[in-house]
Amino acid sequence: MTALSPQNEILHITSSSFINGCLSHVMRETKQKCDIATCPLNISYCSVPESLNIDEIERCIKLEYVNYSNETIRNFAKIQFDKYKKIIVWHTKDSASLLLMYFICHILPNDNLYHIYVTDFWNIENFINSYKHYKKLTSCQYIKFQTIYSNILETDGIPKIAKGWQIILTNKERWKKHILRYVNKQPRYLNRVIGESIGKQPIKCSFRYDFYLALILELIEEKKIIPVEMETKPDKIIGEAMKTGHFQSVKEYKKLNPLLKVGDFCNFNKHIYNGVDLCKCYRFKLVKT
Repeated sequence: MTALSPQNEILHITSSSFINGCLSHVMRETKQKCDIATCPLNISYCSVPESLNIDEIERCIKLEYVNYSNETIRNFAKIQFDKYKKIIVWHTKDSASLLLMYFICHILPNDNLYHIYVTDFWNIENFINSYKHYKKLTSCQYIKFQTIYSNILETDGIPKIAKGWQIILTNKERWKKHILRYVNKQPRYLNRVIGESIGKQPIKCSFRYDFYLALILELIEEKKIIPVEMETKPDKIIGEAMKTGHFQSVKEYKKLNPLLKVGDFCNFNKHIYNGVDLCKCYRFKLVKT
């Protein structure tokens, strides 16, 4: 595995591409010289890596619900962490970013580890106000975070939420019930159901879109919800995108996205329901049974 050499002396680490994008914007605007890396492993509900060994990373990739971040994960494992003078982990008090910081403590020595606490990742002003205020991890913090991470090893697939600095194991049934609050007898678009599920989840967890998609597939299998009004052709979706100005023409759209992967489940494996592969549907609604 070819190592990725540092371009600068400081490395910032984030838990998602969205945070990476915000941070990259701020660093460009403020003319800061640093490297930025993302570790998109969903430790809070998919895989719990024990190391950055390539075999371990490949094991974790197989447990992820979607596959569009696989190369980012592999590239993260190639980073030469020991070449940096400072490694700074960005986090808030949600399970995803905290578990990333705990994972970093698990795999790296505390010689050059720092962290930045952000109250809200959705406000770019927080990045502007925070990027200079990193703090060195104390020995007590480092040992505490190592211990917390060691205690959750071998808990792949178990949803985890944060309680203060601690990590609490939950179960999928709790989150299925959470989803069912936003499904009723009247058909509702899948994206609306997921959007409300994410919007109403506690700040102490940070379960992403793919987590709720996977649970919805399980709820469909359990016949607790039913997909209806399934659209298997993208033409209508493309037409709506053109009306809103996202694409100038169908030709442009197909050039940008030749595989037409605009479906809700386009990054999942095949899932047949009543003879229809839901992963080839571009949109559908849900009703509660």
